[in-house]
Amino acid sequence: MRSDSTFLSMPREVRDLVYQHYVVVDGGYVSASDGLLGGRLKRADGRPIDLNLMYACRLVADEMRHLALRSNTITFFTITSEKGVPSSITSDGGLRMRAARFDGLVGRSLDSRRQLLFHFVGGYLLHQKCTELGAPSGPLDDNDYDGDNNLDEPSVSRHFNKRSAASARPTAQALLAELAEKHPRFRPVLERIQRHDWLARGILYDRHGPYGEAPSSYRELCRDLLQAASRLNPEDSLHLICSARTASCAARVREWDIPTAPDLKEMSSWIAEDKRLLSSIRHGSDGSVYRFSAAASAIRYLQSIPAAMRAQLRKIVLVEDYRSVAHPESHARGLIPFCRENPLLRVERRVNLWRNLFQVDKRWYTPHQQCEHQNRAATRALRSRDITSTVALWVTEALALGPAGMPAASFSLVLDGDPAPQLCARIFQTVVQRDAAWQRAWTESMDRGLVLVHPVLDWFERRGEDAARAGVHPVSGVYESYLGYFYEGFPEAMRDIARRGGGSVVRCNFDAGEPWDAEKVVRCNKMWTPAQWNEGWLRHEQLFWETEAPLPEWPALLMENLIGSFAGRKKKSWRGR
Repeated sequence: MRSDSTFLSMPREVRDLVYQHYVVVDGGYVSASDGLLGGRLKRADGRPIDLNLMYACRLVADEMRHLALRSNTITFFTITSEKGVPSSITSDGGLRMRAARFDGLVGRSLDSRRQLLFHFVGGYLLHQKCTELGAPSGPLDDNDYDGDNNLDEPSVSRHFNKRSAASARPTAQALLAELAEKHPRFRPVLERIQRHDWLARGILYDRHGPYGEAPSSYRELCRDLLQAASRLNPEDSLHLICSARTASCAARVREWDIPTAPDLKEMSSWIAEDKRLLSSIRHGSDGSVYRFSAAASAIRYLQSIPAAMRAQLRKIVLVEDYRSVAHPESHARGLIPFCRENPLLRVERRVNLWRNLFQVDKRWYTPHQQCEHQNRAATRALRSRDITSTVALWVTEALALGPAGMPAASFSLVLDGDPAPQLCARIFQTVVQRDAAWQRAWTESMDRGLVLVHPVLDWFERRGEDAARAGVHPVSGVYESYLGYFYEGFPEAMRDIARRGGGSVVRCNFDAGEPWDAEKVVRCNKMWTPAQWNEGWLRHEQLFWETEAPLPEWPALLMENLIGSFAGRKKKSWRGR
């Protein structure tokens, strides 16, 4: 463009308005990535991005640099592929098979393995601490080591600091104090695992987190404890070598990653995969669609572009339109480094209730099982008892982002009730707000001694240890803990969401209802046993919910998690009921 052109003779402010009008696209940009090559975008209307004006001259190019990224929202959706019939069980087979394998390895096997090692390694740290002190290494009671419920007690710390100075290895006491400082809300857990014999394996199978905290925070505690043990003497025990390997791999591959083929190969070399499930996908007997979350797709995109480009981004929208793998509710944690790097970036995560959150049902291992012919009666409608646990999970994970390092105002979660927001409003008022009040009433009743239980429930039992969300305890066959306890602070979180202007990072695009009177529940349930509390909690005013137009029937919504050929056969089967 000539230097004496009319356009360049305009004031810079006017040229900026022209540039802005040129680059802004209705609906912004959407990810065009397949999840493996993360850096491709396209216009929301499907047309290619047009930045030809930048080639007019060097001055215009400089003035327009990165303007398109600053001016357009970038939207990401859950991703998968219809391809999912690989030539062998361990081959790639597209995103569908990759997601299925990742869900099994990280979402199930790694979690259970970490949980198993968690208490074992905690006892090992106790053994090391006793060795360092020259004290017996058997089981502890609450009075051992001067009532050592203070992990960073000054005199003990000074003792170990002297020992540390002579050795490159950190001491067990120093590591335990470090863990307690990093995870203060889990201090009782760290204290308890030191009071048991590290060789008493029976205790490994009946201890379950997350003790009322966000599950991702509990997983972080498990990872950190395993890594701490690996910094001591991992050669002392084959079990600890395994734990160190677990911690090492967990540090490289996180729940919000889209793994590469080498990642999956490495993980499957030391974590057993469910070969029957993978074989059923390979041979076409399982039609489940496995997806990676929109958050995982966005993280892959951000990792694929230079830091200079990331600094220009202003708004990202994550549309979690369908269910996805590997604890998707926690995936926003993977965005924390990018939000800290770019304080101007705003992330809005929208989780659809009808096609995502409400569909979570822990009775079924796969979406295919959920739609099986023999399970029709159990899945004809949405059960009230399944709703609040998943709502509470997503809300709690969103609220845990701030303590985990997410900058204030960088992130928000929208519970999306479209296309039936009025029905969502009724469900929240009737079920979610009711369950929040029952949790608050349970806590108040325990505090006032109004629950008929002996002995009094301890900190762990009150925070849901051994509770089975789907009903009775899977081993004992009886209710071991109160089913209506979800997460610490959940009733208060629902109150803030209902207020709309309460400053919560979570909001609804429908009326979230009014909080119920918890004090009334306290009075009505006075001197009930835990079993009576469970029986009462299960008696929701409305036990099942049918969908309403414009939504399809509930079974049809579930079938959207099957590949096309399977969904067609299942729909015919349902119609023929």
